Amino acid sequence: MTVKVAVFLSHPIQYFSPIWRRLAKDKSLEVTVFYLSDSSIKGGFDPGFGREIKWDVPLLKGYKSVFLKRNANPARRWSLYIPSLTALLKEGGFQCVVIPGYSRPFEWQILWTARDLGIKVVMRGEFAPSFSENPIKKWVRKKFLKVIYSRVDAFAVIGIEARKHLGEHGVKAEKLFSSPYCVDSTLFSKKVKSEKVSALRKKLGLNRQDKIVLFSGKLITRKRPETLIRAIAQMTDLSKVKAVLLGDGKLMPLLKQLANQIAPGRIFFPGFVNQTQLGDYFGLADAFVLPSEYETWGLVINEAMHHGLPVYASDKIGCVKDLVLPGCTGEVFEVDDFKTLAEQLKRLLTDSNLSEKYSKNAIKVIQKHNPQEAAKGIQKAIFKAIE
Repeated sequence: MTVKVAVFLSHPIQYFSPIWRRLAKDKSLEVTVFYLSDSSIKGGFDPGFGREIKWDVPLLKGYKSVFLKRNANPARRWSLYIPSLTALLKEGGFQCVVIPGYSRPFEWQILWTARDLGIKVVMRGEFAPSFSENPIKKWVRKKFLKVIYSRVDAFAVIGIEARKHLGEHGVKAEKLFSSPYCVDSTLFSKKVKSEKVSALRKKLGLNRQDKIVLFSGKLITRKRPETLIRAIAQMTDLSKVKAVLLGDGKLMPLLKQLANQIAPGRIFFPGFVNQTQLGDYFGLADAFVLPSEYETWGLVINEAMHHGLPVYASDKIGCVKDLVLPGCTGEVFEVDDFKTLAEQLKRLLTDSNLSEKYSKNAIKVIQKHNPQEAAKGIQKAIFKAIE
């Protein structure tokens, strides 16, 4: 039996394409991925990075894809709707649809149209908690989500927090299938050659003896990159500990100013680096820090762990219960608590046995978070939905 499956996304995403390639190899499925924008293919201005971005990895290779529209703006959810959805699903003979969530118009369209047509629905989403302190708003949101989730036949679950969220909203365990959130493990698990690391150290102006703590991401308020700068400044007795803040964004000038004031000569800003060059910077580092005030997951942590980096993350990052295991793969600190972060990093960078332990454990833990396992979970959810 071959199941015809339609996957709907706003635009091609570098983290998801390896999963669709895996599903395309599954003889029990006939998968078509539908997109509403080609912005990530042709490139364009990214307000978070504050610059033009065009990913340098193949986003459409190895699976069947169709652009229903090309000019929708993924940042403007109301532009994300599907023209003639009923006809598309009928003519395609699809038995199941896969969607990434419930917050955008095309996802609402699918949830209601699929039910009317008798087509099964699988959802694989970043399920975020409510931040409202208003009990009435929380109650209304919970009621709303229960209605939404009741229209979904099975879920591909990315991690512990997502599973907990769905359980709290009345979804039965037999409808949940593990589909670990992942990055392209073939891209990030390659060992970086020592000569590349040496060349990069020389390019940045780093000494061979320097211990490097890495941040990678958009330099925006939500990411809290200044927390790492302040932590480095705390380590006055470890002048060889330095930080590389990889990325770009509107905070760049302020962060450079802060670095010059409190940690002169110890903070480096290489700017934006594309996907195929990221591995070199992970190979350079001794530890990775993500201090964000909030992340539904934080896939950059996956990237770092594939390179065996101990990870230090704030307690508001969605993946910490899955990946950042205190005393095992890294440590967790409260948002903005740069003093605790400094102490945690100091213990790591002055203890080679601890560093080696965290590194080995990071590689071991991240192994199951790969496109093959993610695709397997989606496939199981699809067959649960249609059985």
